[in-house]
Amino acid sequence: MDIAFLTDHLARGGAETQLTRVALALKRRGWAVGVVTMFRSEDFQAELEAAGIPLCQCCAAAPSTTRLPVGLAWRMFRQLRRWRPAVLVTFNYHGDIMGRVIGRLARVRAVVATLRTAKVKTPFRERLYRRTEGLIDLTASNSHAAVDLLVGRGTLSAAKTTVIPNAIDAGAWPLAVAPAVARQALDAPADAFVWLAVGNLRPAKDYPTLLAAARICADAVPAFRLYVAGGGDALAALRTEAERLGLAGRVSFLGPRGDVPLLLRASDALVLSSAWEGMPNTVMEAMASGLPVVCTDAGGVRELVRSGENGWIVPCRQPEALAERMLHLMSLDPAERRALGAAGRARIVREFDLERVVDHWEDLLRTLARQAPPGG
Repeated sequence: MDIAFLTDHLARGGAETQLTRVALALKRRGWAVGVVTMFRSEDFQAELEAAGIPLCQCCAAAPSTTRLPVGLAWRMFRQLRRWRPAVLVTFNYHGDIMGRVIGRLARVRAVVATLRTAKVKTPFRERLYRRTEGLIDLTASNSHAAVDLLVGRGTLSAAKTTVIPNAIDAGAWPLAVAPAVARQALDAPADAFVWLAVGNLRPAKDYPTLLAAARICADAVPAFRLYVAGGGDALAALRTEAERLGLAGRVSFLGPRGDVPLLLRASDALVLSSAWEGMPNTVMEAMASGLPVVCTDAGGVRELVRSGENGWIVPCRQPEALAERMLHLMSLDPAERRALGAAGRARIVREFDLERVVDHWEDLLRTLARQAPPGG
């Protein structure tokens, strides 16, 4: 096998979406690709199977204790020894740390870690990344912001990092459905200005800031509507907070959705309120769909959005600043909004289209497979 991807699970998050997109593209180009997950999930399984990519899910559920999951580690080790990949690419924190150790024990020729966010959650994790960097050949990040931050903190070595941005199949966006038809999926009033936010309901996405901004927008613009697509443990609490702010009927939580392309087609603009990010897929998908965006200055957002050209960037955790730019965008003539959206799509096609990004992955994988000593 040429390449094995290892991750903790394949839930429909940003990292997992990127893993699947790159794996499928490499398979189409003739690479022998496999995917190993630590824990079982149904997302993306059908796509991988249809492409003929073997998927090994090592455990039915996450361990219920903090003890070392010896059985899980053994199954991962045996699978890598069976496949003998030239390169192992790890995703997500648990998959990354386990992959560093098990990849070396399994004598994989080269191990590439991926960095998907500009924030490491705890000092312990940061120390662990630093102390295990010697087990990997390279860290591939999706944003310069993440590399700059963690190299500056001494967590990563500049000589062992590279940046390969997130990828999107620009030809698949926007969805080939009339906006008026797509809007039926939201049951929005015909005269509503529809904002969409997409992302799991986690602290990183800072939805309390978005709700505070929505309150300001709702007071100023009767046609304002916000739809939030994403699931998570905070759903009930966020719904309660929206009701407390008097946003019933103005803000709707849609829960997990598998039809984000349709929701984007139904929307007038996208808003991102994150406190920290890597390179957000949802912003890329909105731009590819021709939507203007308003985003907080988190992670690699500046590598996507040019303020005044395809949207606006505002400081994190400042609902007043977020609301100000949302209101400004709503005040623009429709032709001006379309021009912003067109500029965003052109940027995605020019710099982040899937085939262009996969070229970078191929260059990296060929170099590592050639330079690394045999592990067999």
